[in-house]
Amino acid sequence: MRTMSITDTGKVVTCAVDLDAAFVAGDVNNQSLKETWNGKLRELREMHMAKHYERLPENCRRCKDWQAARADYYRVNP
Repeated sequence: MRTMSITDTGKVVTCAVDLDAAFVAGDVNNQSLKETWNGKLRELREMHMAKHYERLPENCRRCKDWQAARADYYRVNP
């Protein structure tokens, strides 16, 4: 929700647990960090916050790590 995981080849993955790059959200060799953050990663964050877990990529739906961590979400008002 607040970080970006990038592989050694520049692929941006869903999270640090996605060690095999099962879902690639972007590639920093071809787009800026801002573009990547506001692209597929934003869609994933929005699905989590809206509790649309069934719409997440398969590797996210099967993941138990996020369920074990503190998964409270906070909105920051500008």
